[in-house]
Amino acid sequence: MMIVLKGKDIYGKEREYEFEDEVERIRLAHESLAKINLTPLGKVRKIRKLNLEYNKLKDINLTQLSKCEDFEALHLSENELKKINLQPLSACKKLRWLDVSYNPLNEIDLTPLAECKELKRLGINQVNLKEIDLEPLAESRKLESLSFEDNYIKKVDLKPLEKCTKLRFLSMSFNRIEKIDLAPLANCKELSYLGIGNGKVKIEWEGEKIREEEIPKGMEYYKEKIIEKWKESKK
Repeated sequence: MMIVLKGKDIYGKEREYEFEDEVERIRLAHESLAKINLTPLGKVRKIRKLNLEYNKLKDINLTQLSKCEDFEALHLSENELKKINLQPLSACKKLRWLDVSYNPLNEIDLTPLAECKELKRLGINQVNLKEIDLEPLAESRKLESLSFEDNYIKKVDLKPLEKCTKLRFLSMSFNRIEKIDLAPLANCKELSYLGIGNGKVKIEWEGEKIREEEIPKGMEYYKEKIIEKWKESKK
């Protein structure tokens, strides 16, 4: 049986895309889409990946994805989304990759991701955020890559990432962060890249004691600053 996704492009032309109802991957990137109706996806229980990058979508309804038990990856970067409700994704227990970068969202509620224990990659770059709450990621033990670059964030608490021991890539560059405590990353021994930003960030490391070997390799550039700061705090 076939399913049909209907949409409209930026020129007002109606668009239709046919897929087998057992399709696992749907890629509709670079289609100049202004609208897309995802309702038929409720009948595609085996779908694992949906790519809608590089379109002109201003809103999107993800409700039907809550019925897709094997869903793993959603790519929505480079659109014009002003808001997004991630709640349907809380039912996607196998979700591994979510990217909503380069959309004028202004805010995003990550709470539904607390149910996505398999999450490995999350991209929230350049979405005009002024604040970010990482608490919903506290149980994302398999998280490997987290990026929220190029926003307007002034303060971020990394404590929720304490248990994310698989984290390899963390970038928060090009924000407005003035100081940051990196101590919560002490257990991220696989961290190989840490992007903090503009060179004006005040690096801190809180704790009763600190040894150089406690600092993950991804923070080698910051080791001197971290240890120096810690020694100063003990004087």
